[in-house]
Amino acid sequence: MADAEGAERAGANEATRRKVETSLAKSEAEAQRLNVGKGEVLPSVAPHLESVHRAAADNRPEDLQRAFRETEEETERLRTENRAILAEQNRLLEEERLKVILQLSGTVAHDLNQPLTAIVGYTGLLKLEQTLSPENQHILDQIEQSARRIKDIIEKIQRAALVDPQPYKAGAVTVRFTRLHRILLLEDESKWLHKFVRLLEPYREYLHFDFASTCDEAERRLKEQDYDLVIADYQVGDSTSLDFIGRPTLPIDRPPFIMVTGKGDEKLAVQAVRNGFYDYLPKVDLDREALVKAIWSTVERSRLEKELQSARARIAEMATADGLTGLHNRRYLMERFEAELARVIRYEHSLGVCMVDVDHFKGINDRYGHAMGDRVLQHLAGCLRKLLRKSDICGRYGGEEFLVLLPNTDLANARRFAERLRKKVADDKLSLPGLTIPLTVSVGVAAWKKGLGGAELLRLADEALYRAKNEGRDRVCIAEEQG
Repeated sequence: MADAEGAERAGANEATRRKVETSLAKSEAEAQRLNVGKGEVLPSVAPHLESVHRAAADNRPEDLQRAFRETEEETERLRTENRAILAEQNRLLEEERLKVILQLSGTVAHDLNQPLTAIVGYTGLLKLEQTLSPENQHILDQIEQSARRIKDIIEKIQRAALVDPQPYKAGAVTVRFTRLHRILLLEDESKWLHKFVRLLEPYREYLHFDFASTCDEAERRLKEQDYDLVIADYQVGDSTSLDFIGRPTLPIDRPPFIMVTGKGDEKLAVQAVRNGFYDYLPKVDLDREALVKAIWSTVERSRLEKELQSARARIAEMATADGLTGLHNRRYLMERFEAELARVIRYEHSLGVCMVDVDHFKGINDRYGHAMGDRVLQHLAGCLRKLLRKSDICGRYGGEEFLVLLPNTDLANARRFAERLRKKVADDKLSLPGLTIPLTVSVGVAAWKKGLGGAELLRLADEALYRAKNEGRDRVCIAEEQG
């Protein structure tokens, strides 16, 4: 009987121990998810866990229950701290996201705060009027409430910090660098160089520094090496970093700049931002929190701006380019045609027009499939690119038809271009593994002359193309009215 009771108590103790260890494992997983190392969190729990193990081994139920309660209390405390850190991280990231959006739009919180303050003041004055109707009074109340809500958001943005003001452990911050960043320090005082390096020592795995003591040396390094950031003192020798950032000899794709100075004021800070600096830091009382915040926000803002520029370039390309051939699409091609025609009419310059069409294109599609038809159009686009001048304009006019605009080109030279194109397409057969497809094109040529409109010019080129098709294809024909 005693053996049975002892076995039951041992089983209960073992179940309690497993429950505690499961709870601890969950807490440890939460800590690791928040990048809090095992050695940084669990020492406070370890003594309680050891007590659980000793009580279970010695078969002391009361001690085991007490140790279990203490362990659960400590584990819950850790969970609460972890949740608080995660909530703070999310809040800070959201505020920084709003800040970056405002920065990308060219707006700063200070710029918005002034007119909003004026709106609140004006609404207060209007509400003093005795002649306001209840409806207008209600509208003014709504305007004032909305303005105050916006002011609250701006104040949050102005207070936004990327570093935890109450770090989880001494020296720790919630900012996370995910890759190596190369930073150029432009500073002629060694004591400040040492201070920067010392402040950023915890991030040496992600922040690599090069040093320059003169503006000329910094320029040389920027031309030799790609950097993610330049931290520059205001006064460097006989020059200033304001002068340096404006040098026309700096690389066009230079990295973002942060200014640090021991002599500055608000006026200098405004001047720095207007001249292209991303941030401004006074050396007085410079600490790790402010420096890390400035570095992280600057490199992130620079990254977002580059992504935005790339996205805009892609959008512009999609709006003007034919998706299959990469040449101009018809809409953009006609815009360019109208602009070029206006220039030609104004200055009475010459303009040649070639309408190009692939011969027997429907037969190619029917025999080899539409995918092969796409390859044919891409091949023709490649032939056109090899012959075009920088001033020439070419695009897909529709289906297998292409339109070529030749500025400062008379009818005779436009015809010579068309003959070179016809010959090149015939000579450069489309060769694929196990298959060679001979190609030819027909070309209609026309040229602008005084009194001729855009629609009429295109009609002449199209009629010449139609005649080239009827006369046997693989040929160039000039508009009859101009021949």
